[in-house]
Amino acid sequence: MEQFSEIFNKLQSVIQVVGTDISFPQIVVVGSQSDGKSSVLESIVKNGFLPRGTGIVTRTPIILQLKNVPGDDRYAEVTYDLGGREGMVVRQLTDFNEVAFEIQTATAKLAGTSLNIVNKPITVVLRSSDVPDLTLVDLPGLVENPAGDQPKDIKRQVGTLVREYVENKNAIILAVHQATTDLANSKSLNLAREVDPEGKRTICVVTKLDLVEPVMRVIGVINRSQTNSDNPRWTNADQTREEEAFFRKYKKIAFDHGTKVLSDYLSMVFREHIRKCMPQLKNGVDELVADNQAALEALGKSIADEEETGTTEPDPQRVAVINVINDFCRFLRGSLEGNVDQGSKEVRGGAKLEDLFNNTYWDALGAIVALDNVSEVDTWTTIRNSWGAERQMFLSIKAFNILVRKEMERMLEESLRCVGLAHQEMLTIRDFAGKTIENIRVQFPNLHARIMDIVASYLEVKLKETRSMVENCVLMQLDYVNVKHPDFTLAQQHAAKRFSEVAALLEAANKEGSDGATKPVMTLQRPLNTATGRASSPMPTRQPANRLAGSDSESEQEGGGGSKKDASGTRKTNGYMSSQPTLTKKDKLDCEITMELVRRYFDVIRSIVRDSVPKVIMRFMVNEVKNKVEGELLSKLTTREAYAPLLKESETIATKRRELKEKLDAYQQAAVLVRELGTA
Repeated sequence: MEQFSEIFNKLQSVIQVVGTDISFPQIVVVGSQSDGKSSVLESIVKNGFLPRGTGIVTRTPIILQLKNVPGDDRYAEVTYDLGGREGMVVRQLTDFNEVAFEIQTATAKLAGTSLNIVNKPITVVLRSSDVPDLTLVDLPGLVENPAGDQPKDIKRQVGTLVREYVENKNAIILAVHQATTDLANSKSLNLAREVDPEGKRTICVVTKLDLVEPVMRVIGVINRSQTNSDNPRWTNADQTREEEAFFRKYKKIAFDHGTKVLSDYLSMVFREHIRKCMPQLKNGVDELVADNQAALEALGKSIADEEETGTTEPDPQRVAVINVINDFCRFLRGSLEGNVDQGSKEVRGGAKLEDLFNNTYWDALGAIVALDNVSEVDTWTTIRNSWGAERQMFLSIKAFNILVRKEMERMLEESLRCVGLAHQEMLTIRDFAGKTIENIRVQFPNLHARIMDIVASYLEVKLKETRSMVENCVLMQLDYVNVKHPDFTLAQQHAAKRFSEVAALLEAANKEGSDGATKPVMTLQRPLNTATGRASSPMPTRQPANRLAGSDSESEQEGGGGSKKDASGTRKTNGYMSSQPTLTKKDKLDCEITMELVRRYFDVIRSIVRDSVPKVIMRFMVNEVKNKVEGELLSKLTTREAYAPLLKESETIATKRRELKEKLDAYQQAAVLVRELGTA
């Protein structure tokens, strides 16, 4: 029992120093003013050590730790926290008679000289051979009305403070009631019933014996009267004899009452209660250790302190910065290579880039239909414009290049868009890697921001280089048309076949021309839609074969021949628009072959570009960042001029780290004590 109590007292002392929300096992003494709460405690201690008087004498919670030690030495310690610069005050005493004065002094400093109350505990440790191993909490007496200069809401204030202690599920309620008052009107018992309706953790102490409620565990005691308290010759032995003389009159109940019975019963109940609360207590302390450890790690070590960095390097700050950069870059590379947990249900990192290249970009290029917005007439116009002043006998390579370039611009647009999306994903990877050095962001926000900025700037440079390379990759396909490309052979064979048809057509036309006959050829014109003012679908008309497409005869210019111009200068012929060129069969065949070659060549180039652009992005952006950004960071952040201004830790962070370290040490000590308590 002695070892058990000693360990528990140590545990309680450790926890009280740092403070915690753990529901700690304790005996809470509750009663109305002048019910004799303090007298009951003094009877247990067998010494007058608490302040006495009328009205509210106890104005702060007084945590009383009784420690039974052998021998005649008596030792007392009064501890309270004033906060601020004064901090914790500890008074060590060898005379119990001085304890009351120290409690009054502490109360005045904590609650003021008026009759206010405060929820700032005073801890009193008493070591003596006369006291049992117990921990009790003396609380302000319950009141109904304010007295003197007490606040008008003193009843609410006292009630709130007392409830905070009695609502603790691990607290035993010692309800003090004077026998001269009806039990039905007992404030302490009524409060105990509210928070402990089954009475499992309530003990009633009657200070003046009278009718008591039989269903509760009730212990009667005879306290020292005020007269005896004022008598310096009145000893503990005198008080014991007086109590024994009283209970001799009630032999049937004498063995169940008295201060000795109360002390022994409280010790037994409290010990069993502590054992019952051990699992909850252990879990609470373990959580405090884990939470404080995590909070301390989040703040990071003080890298200005060589001892904390664990290095003999003459410049520990430089070493710390290098370690931060290494951690950041290691995660960034791992994210690209798929070696780290992305912590998300979404596709990220290197996997997101793979999806971009093989799905998003692939589908975007595949959705482009070459010449889908170019008509036959547009193609013919491009061919005509490529001739200049002299008509060509064969297909125009200039027109081919012009048409291909326009389609390649669409491919280039999607390729550059892919570059932009890859750049955005690289920034996302950077941000995610930045979270791995979150402690640096908290401790040294300027250093963290500088790392992020350097990586962003490096990515911006690589973005420009990659865009330039992608443009070259796409547009260089026009600089040299590889007609020997295997995938282009079929298109050439098809074109040759169509050329043979053109040759036969020309030969037949020449023979007909030698006979002097004029053969009409098919042309395409669109009638004017009178509802919309636009040309409708093409309709066939006939014109002489020797008529130049788009030319006007002299009679037409004069208004003859059934054709004329409107006010805007647009030619009309018998109600049909002639704004489009007239295409002969050869013209139409030239357009067909040119468009087919453009489409086939576009497919060839699309396959090449689709394969090349992701490689360019990987080579000039992704791998450049993965392999070289660490060197970029080291070159810009490892000189004293660079990192010194970034490593100025705020005093707030330093203070918080120190407080957390002190708490962690205390909680780790408490965890050890809890384990020892479980085996005691």
